[in-house]
Parts: sequence; structure tokens; C-alpha cells
Amino acid sequence: MNTEYDKLIKTHYDGVASEEKNSGFSTMANSFVRDSETKFIANMVGKYLNKREKSEGLKVLDVGCGNGYTLGKLAPSFPELSFAGLELTDSLREIANESLASQSISVAGRDIRKMDMLKEFDVDILICQRVIINLLDQNDQKEALQNLLNIVNNGGLLIFIECFDSGLQSLNKARKEFGLDEMSPSHHNLYLNDDFFNLSGLKEFDLSQKEFLSSHYFISRAIHPIFLSLNKQEFIRNSEFVSFFYKVFSG
Repeated sequence: MNTEYDKLIKTHYDGVASEEKNSGFSTMANSFVRDSETKFIANMVGKYLNKREKSEGLKVLDVGCGNGYTLGKLAPSFPELSFAGLELTDSLREIANESLASQSISVAGRDIRKMDMLKEFDVDILICQRVIINLLDQNDQKEALQNLLNIVNNGGLLIFIECFDSGLQSLNKARKEFGLDEMSPSHHNLYLNDDFFNLSGLKEFDLSQKEFLSSHYFISRAIHPIFLSLNKQEFIRNSEFVSFFYKVFSG
């Protein structure tokens, strides 16, 4: 498959690979979000394993794993599991395989829009962080989701972290009240509709942290910009301001 948007996505992530290499900032420049998501994934995997009679040898697949950062963090915490990754961008996959070699984790190059490229996989836990939104066509998004569901075993765990139109709309309502301009998705993202995962056979596993980053995004993208504007300061990523007030509001 060679669509016009494939070139855009490749160019973007080749740039990420060149700039960030094996850094934790690769594919996610916000350190707080990166750490929070990694902890969230580990927590969900732990809860899932606690409900299983046997966990030894279960297979974990990180789809669109980038430079392998999440896999590298998870594997030491769950030595009884078997880890692997998929990454279509050659430059990121090369970094991932080099970084994960010492942990005997391999990352393959596969296109999740093509079921024939996924048939070899037999997965118990599937992780997917902001991958579906990189498919800039709704039909491709739906087909990729179905393909991923097809390789997960009955009773398996699916962990998707994606972005939705409704969340952006809510954020923009708040920004409008504060006199701020609307935000749009990044050029390489197509956000999902709320009903995207409403498919038969899917059952929600744990809702306790359904909106675990909502407060952070409200603070970082609505309150923080006002503070910067009032004080005539430039945007600061991973600022102490955002970190402090997130802890206050979420504590």
C-alpha cells in the first residue's frame, strides 16, 4: 500500500528518528504524558495478569512501537511474558531492534492495513499508542482495527491509547472561553469518532483510569497558555507550572 499520506507519515517519523533516536521523547515529546502512559499500560497489564490463572509465556505485541521505548520499560517488570513489536518506519525500527537486542525483543516491519502481513502473529496482549490516528483515511483506520482484532486471542487484552474528536472539541470550548485560538490535530493525525471501538465482541476491561490525562491536557493547553500570555513568555514544554498544577488537581 503506497498512499500519498504514507509519504507524509514516513517523512515525519524519519525526522523523529533522526532527532530523538532512542530517547523517551521519540514519538511523544511530552515527558509527563510519556511516563503516565507507560505507567498506565503497566498497570493494565498487571491487572490483567492478576485475573489469569496462568500468565507464563503470554505474548505481548506493541503495534507501532516506534523506537521500542515502551517495550524496553515493560519487559523487565514482566519477565514471564514474551514481548515483540511492529514498526513500519524503517528508521525507527532499526533503532528499536538495536535498543532491544539485549532483552531479546525483536521488532518487525508490518503494515497493519494488510491482514496477510499479520497472519503469523498470535497475541494475548496488544498495545497500540497513537497508531490508528496516523492512518489518514477512515476506511484504513477501520480496516487496521479489524486486522489487529483478528490476531488477538479470545479473552486477550487490548490497550489502545488514541485521540478523539470529542476530546479536542471539549478542549477548544475551554480555550474559546479563555480567548485562545482553536487547536487542530497535528498534520500527521486523523482523530477518531467516539464510537470507533463500539464493535461486537469487545468488552471494556477497566474504566478506573478512562480519562487519566484529561486534567493534564486542560492545564497544559488551556490554563498554561493564559499564564504564558499574561507574562509575555514563550511556550515551554514539560514545564514545572503544568507539572505542579496537575499534581494539585489530580491529587
